[in-house]
Amino acid sequence: MADSNEEAARFRELVHSLPVELFDEIFDFFMLVEEEGEVKIDRDYRPPVQLQVDWATREEFAEDYYKNTVFTGLELDKDYQGYKNIISKGLDMKEAETARVAAWLSSLSRKHRSFVRCISISGIVEIDYRWRVNRFGTPVPPWTEVSAQRCYNQVGTCKDILKKEVKGASPRSMRWLRVRVFVRRFHQNGSVEAWWRHA
Repeated sequence: MADSNEEAARFRELVHSLPVELFDEIFDFFMLVEEEGEVKIDRDYRPPVQLQVDWATREEFAEDYYKNTVFTGLELDKDYQGYKNIISKGLDMKEAETARVAAWLSSLSRKHRSFVRCISISGIVEIDYRWRVNRFGTPVPPWTEVSAQRCYNQVGTCKDILKKEVKGASPRSMRWLRVRVFVRRFHQNGSVEAWWRHA
């Protein structure tokens, strides 16, 4: 352990002894954060190397990284093919993706957790504006309002689950968190609209 600490100290000393212009250029390149990246929190997730170098580098990088990254958890359309478009079924699987995201949030320091702005914790909600015909040949109107309300409710449910499961976090301390869901709307003329809904 002492050897690795000595090596880290020596590395910092060498880097900081570089000419200022070169140091700044390397630092800016190394610390670059995309405007909005997307990272999936799963068993393969590893924090970026900038968060593992040293305290000063971590503090410099952390705020931009956590604020500008969408952290993706449960994705019903990809991860749970048998439950596609049924968000409540996916939320019942808290031992899987939702629990993993909650555990990851719990592992962050309170300061770093406060920087997180968006978690994508669900898949697709479909709102169908097309009239249909049931098995008796009767036209069935589109369930637009019910579908839209379902979308809103399920996003709220995702958020509530995270609030409850993150250790040491009360709903008040997580009021900053945005959860998003992908909404797809089908029109009678065959056109499709799509957008992200945040809560």
